Amino acid sequence: MENAINHSRRELKLKKDVFVTILKVLSIIFAFVFLWRTLSKDYWDKSAYTILEIVGDRSTGIVNRGRAVTIGLIRMFTNGTCLLVITSSFFNIPYLKKAVRYFAPITAVINLLLANVIIYHIYLAPGAVDGITTYFRAVQFYTEHSLVLLISILNWVIYFMYDYKKPEQKFIVSTLKSIKWSSVWRILFVYLFLSIICAPLSTMLSLFGPANFAAIDLNLPHRIMLYIIFLTPFILMFIFRYKSYETRYFLCLSIALASFYCYFSYYEFVMFKDITTLPFHLCNMAVVIMFIAFVFRNKPCFYFNYLINVLGGLLAALMPETTGDLFYFVNMRFWHNHITIILLPLLAVGLKIFSRPTIKMWAYSVVIFSLYFFIVAGIDAYFGERVNYFFLNTDKIASHVGFLKPLRDQEKYLLIIAGKGENGKDMIIYIWYWLVIYVGYCGLALGTWFVYSLFYRISDSHYDLMVRMKKAKLLANEKNKIKIDYRQEIEKIGDEPGMIKIDHLTKIYGKDKKKAVDDFSLEIHSGDVYGFLGHNGAGKSTLIKCLIGAQPITSGSISIYGHDITKEPIITKMLIGYVPDNHAVYEGLTGREYVNYIADLFLVSTEDRKERLKKYSELFEITKALDKPIKSYSHGMKQKITIIAALIHNPKVWVLDEPLTGLDPKSIYQIKECMKEHAAKGNIVFFSSHVIDVVENVCTKICVISHGQLRGEFDLRELKKQGVRLEDIYLKYVQNADRDE
Repeated sequence: MENAINHSRRELKLKKDVFVTILKVLSIIFAFVFLWRTLSKDYWDKSAYTILEIVGDRSTGIVNRGRAVTIGLIRMFTNGTCLLVITSSFFNIPYLKKAVRYFAPITAVINLLLANVIIYHIYLAPGAVDGITTYFRAVQFYTEHSLVLLISILNWVIYFMYDYKKPEQKFIVSTLKSIKWSSVWRILFVYLFLSIICAPLSTMLSLFGPANFAAIDLNLPHRIMLYIIFLTPFILMFIFRYKSYETRYFLCLSIALASFYCYFSYYEFVMFKDITTLPFHLCNMAVVIMFIAFVFRNKPCFYFNYLINVLGGLLAALMPETTGDLFYFVNMRFWHNHITIILLPLLAVGLKIFSRPTIKMWAYSVVIFSLYFFIVAGIDAYFGERVNYFFLNTDKIASHVGFLKPLRDQEKYLLIIAGKGENGKDMIIYIWYWLVIYVGYCGLALGTWFVYSLFYRISDSHYDLMVRMKKAKLLANEKNKIKIDYRQEIEKIGDEPGMIKIDHLTKIYGKDKKKAVDDFSLEIHSGDVYGFLGHNGAGKSTLIKCLIGAQPITSGSISIYGHDITKEPIITKMLIGYVPDNHAVYEGLTGREYVNYIADLFLVSTEDRKERLKKYSELFEITKALDKPIKSYSHGMKQKITIIAALIHNPKVWVLDEPLTGLDPKSIYQIKECMKEHAAKGNIVFFSSHVIDVVENVCTKICVISHGQLRGEFDLRELKKQGVRLEDIYLKYVQNADRDE
């Protein structure tokens, strides 16, 4: 039966993989259709009087603003849908799939309906030939939106066949009940984000009309554009830094595709026939290089962009070559282009899509830049004024860097080759001007590398801080969870009787053949002050360390109030208060700090710790010493602070290993009274010693251990009734054990 189910699942997965493959193929086909549209003439964007011609009256100059806004919004959301349809099939991101299912069919239907109802809307589908009724324009329009509709329907089919769980209630009712508004906002954010970054460059003009200002010379609009350039990468890094790699990569890829579209929406197929209209300008090449880098995950292209083109984009943004209205198509194209070529490489490294470049990568990038520079310099020289790649044929750079102007203008610095240029014109080569520009740019690129290194250090320190804060938060949450879990577990135990059960315990240290504890079994019940007798080296301390979880058990088991010390170490240790034989404490702390530290470990509330600390410090007469460093304490005071720390959480089991060594008679008496009081409350006191008199006066039961073996277990009340001295019992069993050895 199980094999049949597994076979059915594999078959179902295989069918789903077929559908997903079909979906990817359709998305690729759609991408080429979208590219066709991108490289076709767009009347809305590329005509000088587009908005006025289509939605206004040229005789009066009045624009129908409502119609312009409607068309602008439809164009924007149509592009967002296209970008969503192209990318969603290649990413396993739930919000993308949902956005395609919910928004893509709506956009496709609106476009197809409006194409027949509103004649102006045909301008949403730029065609290859003039005239809005041509065959090519109609084919392009209906092909694009039919594919959008088909891909969205296929997404619904995959969802219902493989991902949808049939509800008990009706579909609409169950869907409304299952809506999570956080998911709705995320899906809406994805759709709006893609629509905005891929919006046609005429969108601002369509929505708001002319801006009536330009962004130049560091005026307010220019400064705002610079703020956008510098702040956007950090904002996006802050939002997406903890998202999955797939989500971070999708973000970068979608920006690269949107940049590619917005730049080439200015182009038409015929423009590729002329070398002077090709995107050989450094910032224009960056768009193509980014497209290759992110679509094909090509590292050389990415690092060239990161180390060379970002600098070029930044210099261009600081000295913009724009005139006229900011919202005009050409100016929006300039800013969209330069914002993305600066933003995207920084974002990709910040989000760890590509690793940080090394100085060797900078050197390789400079070599490629050198090749590019001399090629475009040759093109500029050959075609003369028709081209201006890297601004080598104009004085734009010289006008901002004064000492370069003589190198360009004075004839002695020029090389003129007669009749070698286009149509036999003279070729003018600005040798020294170009060489200084080349060397200066390479130097700035190297300086940029050092700036990157500085930001890397800042970023690393910030990232480390964020990681530590996140870990601290997780630890705090985990601690709160532990507090709740363990407090509840301890509260369940309450005042119920329990016991310590040691079952066939054996302990061997390392490769030593001798057993420190040998097949030891014992039960100790609530209310007992249990004495643990044995000579030095008998195995008392070893057994106690196994009991408190300080030493691993070789074989056997120990349980405390039903909890196994090996399987449930934390809850078991929460039940134990331990006083070691060497009063090991943090002597740099004060007595109060040390007790509070132990109280924190055992999750003791502030009220309880204050009450118990006051009680025991007064009992042992060390109240005045609580705020002094422990290193200033005497041996007896250190032992007392250790005992207080062991009792601060009111343990169910109080374990003492030779605690009375070096104490004065009064302190010994106080500790013995504490032991009796603690056991009288229904707790267990396990007391290790080789001082017979103390054990006889305090304990209710005892056992004798010698050479790691249990030699006998006795009830002191029965021994007293029989008139048997504990000392005789002890000597008898220890001496017998020695003879056996």
